[in-house]
Amino acid sequence: MLSAKDIKGLTESGTALGLKDKELRDYIKNEKLRLEKQKQEQIEREEKDNEREMEKLKLEMEERQKDKDRETERMKLGQLGGRGEGVNFS
Repeated sequence: MLSAKDIKGLTESGTALGLKDKELRDYIKNEKLRLEKQKQEQIEREEKDNEREMEKLKLEMEERQKDKDRETERMKLGQLGGRGEGVNFS
């Protein structure tokens, strides 16, 4: 929804273009629709950007967890190998 200030600006710009009565009302209506559509598109772009960023963070967290799991497994294997059990990969 446009503010009164925005509508006043549209009215002034339409009047400056020489529009009157129905033409002015149509101009204001069309500009309001255009601006609202533009605003909605911006919101949708921002939402998509946020979704991509969240997915990226999720993948990074999963990768870090895999790295931690691998390191934990290496530590376990190393401890077993130190006691004569398991396999030493060095």
